[in-house]
Amino acid sequence: MGRVNRKLTIVKLGGSLITYKDRPLTVNSKAIRTAAKAISKSLKSKSDQKLFLIHGGGSFGHYYATKFHLSTIRSNVRAEGVSKTAAAMITLHSIVLDRLVGEGVPCKTVVTSEFLSDDGIKVTKRGKSELEFLFRNSFVPISYGNVSATQKGSAIISGDQIALSLAKKLPVDRVIFAMDVDGIYSDSGMKGDVIDELDMNNAPAGNKWKYDVTGGIRAKIETGFKLAKLGADVFYVNGNKGGRLESLLAGKDDVKATRIFSNSIST
Repeated sequence: MGRVNRKLTIVKLGGSLITYKDRPLTVNSKAIRTAAKAISKSLKSKSDQKLFLIHGGGSFGHYYATKFHLSTIRSNVRAEGVSKTAAAMITLHSIVLDRLVGEGVPCKTVVTSEFLSDDGIKVTKRGKSELEFLFRNSFVPISYGNVSATQKGSAIISGDQIALSLAKKLPVDRVIFAMDVDGIYSDSGMKGDVIDELDMNNAPAGNKWKYDVTGGIRAKIETGFKLAKLGADVFYVNGNKGGRLESLLAGKDDVKATRIFSNSIST
């Protein structure tokens, strides 16, 4: 099956946005509602838009992953740790999904095992076919950071890795990271001015949150550069500002955010 014609936009609802990351197992209901409304409005105003939604683990998945020493590196982890981390992610996903569907977003959950290889690096042939079916029938696929358990050990497949794997296989036009801050700051402590456009020379080191097993801001920036090399424009925006998210979904770039433009990154 060939590539679909319409370009794909990926929206990653960060764990720092949809949960209170320093308060275990606590959702940010207002932020989820704001993001869901923005996505819904975008779909209503641009009916042919093709979206793939991803959300992070925040104080749900990351809390248990930290407690039981799960990371993106495969290792032997107690079954209790894997099951509690996976269960927490299902709980969080149910809350996010309920709000999105309630706002009229026609979501269809696709867990990582349905479309990615065990290591989360590749979209499988079967997975690509399934996603293209969903897009043709006007669904909005949604996935989330998850736990992969195999004979080689257990590991976290992060939401950022999901975005990167999709961009390697599908025609992704832009990736929007919706966070709880206005973008990437010039100071690694998330202070000072927001960087308008990132390049390899002005990227800050970044810090991890208390519960974060997937690398924090620095890893997110590195993922952004990789996505840009694959041809996607990348944006880091405050998801609490629904108008900004809606504008980016509409293809407008003149909002307060940090950008990595694909045409500015050498391949």
